[in-house]
Amino acid sequence: ETKYETNEFSIGFVDAVATDAEIKFKVRITNKSGDFILYKPEESKFKIDGKESSPTEKWVVVEPFGSASRVINLKGTGYNTIKNYSFVVGGLYRIPENKKGIATPDFRLPPSQNQFSSGNFNCTMSKLSKETDKTAVKFKCVYTGDQIGIIYPSRISVKMPDGNDYA
Repeated sequence: ETKYETNEFSIGFVDAVATDAEIKFKVRITNKSGDFILYKPEESKFKIDGKESSPTEKWVVVEPFGSASRVINLKGTGYNTIKNYSFVVGGLYRIPENKKGIATPDFRLPPSQNQFSSGNFNCTMSKLSKETDKTAVKFKCVYTGDQIGIIYPSRISVKMPDGNDYA
């Protein structure tokens, strides 16, 4: 494992492999701070034989004091004959945790409407499953603000008929 470490985070690279058609490895990020860390892989660069390429993987959000990983996979040809290449990490951002959440009005499940808005989030119900002893609902939420919006699932709660709240 190749690792880089600061007081706020550590980033490691494990299980690197090169075949004729790809270079692949796992990026493991450990957050040592009370803020979120956002990693945008497309802002990193492979430097291979004088040419630069960027990965196209999805963003990674690392919760405060948590860890996350993403497999980086660069497709191409002839990668198993390359003796050396470099990977320059870019796209690491520290996002201060906003302790104050957005209040969303309570509603019953199953919901009477397929969508709702809360702050700069617009949410649409994408899946509903209702059985005798279970109701499951999935929402797709889009942030429309001009900064970063994070939905923290453990801070969303459901109030049961007995009055208890559950994350």
